[in-house]
Amino acid sequence: MAKPYSFILIDDEPVSNQLTEIQIKRVFPDAKITCFSDPREAIDNIEHNYIDYPKNTTIFLDINMPYSGWKVLEAFEEFAAAINDWFIVYILTSSSDEGEEAKAKLFPLVKACLQKPVTKQDLLDMFGK
Repeated sequence: MAKPYSFILIDDEPVSNQLTEIQIKRVFPDAKITCFSDPREAIDNIEHNYIDYPKNTTIFLDINMPYSGWKVLEAFEEFAAAINDWFIVYILTSSSDEGEEAKAKLFPLVKACLQKPVTKQDLLDMFGK
C-alpha cells in the first residue's frame, strides 16, 4: 500500500491555498494538506513539528508575499539538515520574471518553479502519474 501524499501550502492569499488544495484533492484524494497564510507561522510549525509530517512532504511556497517566500527559504537554510531532508519545495509565482527561477535554483531545497495556479496536470507531471 502506498503511503499517502503530504503537502504544506504557504501563501498569504487564502483563496490561492484553497485553489491549490482543490487541485491536490482531485489527484490525491487522501492527501494530508496543511495550509498557512502566515509564512512565519509556517516556518515555526515546520521547525518545531517537522517530525509530524511524512518524509518527502511537498511544500508549495508562494514567493510574492509581504514576508516573502525568499525569507522562508533563507529560514530553511538555518534549519538542521535533518529538517531539510524532510521536505521538497516547489515555488509558486504569478510573475513571469525569469530572474525568480534563476534565484530559486540557488536554494538546494527547491525542486522547480510553477506558475500559479497549480493545475491537475502540474501535479500529474510532478509525481509521474
